[in-house]
Amino acid sequence: MIPKTERLSADVLILGGGLAGCMGAVAAIKKGCTVILADKAWVGSSGESTFAAGDILYYDPEQDDMHEWLERWNKAGDSMFDPEWLEWYGKNVHELILMLDSWGMEFEKDAQGRFKRKPGRGHREAVVFPGYKMQKKLRGILEKLGVVIVDRVMITELLTSDGHVAYGLQCPHGPVLCVRSEEYGPFHGRVQLQGTVPRAGHGVR
Repeated sequence: MIPKTERLSADVLILGGGLAGCMGAVAAIKKGCTVILADKAWVGSSGESTFAAGDILYYDPEQDDMHEWLERWNKAGDSMFDPEWLEWYGKNVHELILMLDSWGMEFEKDAQGRFKRKPGRGHREAVVFPGYKMQKKLRGILEKLGVVIVDRVMITELLTSDGHVAYGLQCPHGPVLCVRSEEYGPFHGRVQLQGTVPRAGHGVR
């Protein structure tokens, strides 16, 4: 519950408590920032990351060639992807999986100790750990790191900059509504990030 007079402030305000939002919170707090993570339900048991199969597209630096990997995904996606972003992802996902694995999300490995890749949604190069288990473990890690988690709040105003919806831009405020008490309370973050992207059939959180 958020009292009407309470104002929560942090260096970084993250909206959305799925895998992207949680890992964004980890990255920010490791940089020395204070972090608020807000979600429309209960972080750890809601959202698409919880209900997903837990498959994460994985670039293996020991087995894959980056150029061939990018070309393969360019073809698979009919060239509808950002090559710079995917290259960044490929170069960083190995460290992400190592981090998650060290936190107790034990991805399956082969006899040589390499992460075993299995078929995922639309591809055959995923490492897999159940999404609902991953999110519960992530919540515990965030709490230990000192991230302020605010559950069951609905963002009532989109983040904007010059009249446009902002993703990762500095914005002055983010009013929220507690979905249980129906009381309003302001959030403030020097930088605000959306840990999810709205799409058909899903509200903005």
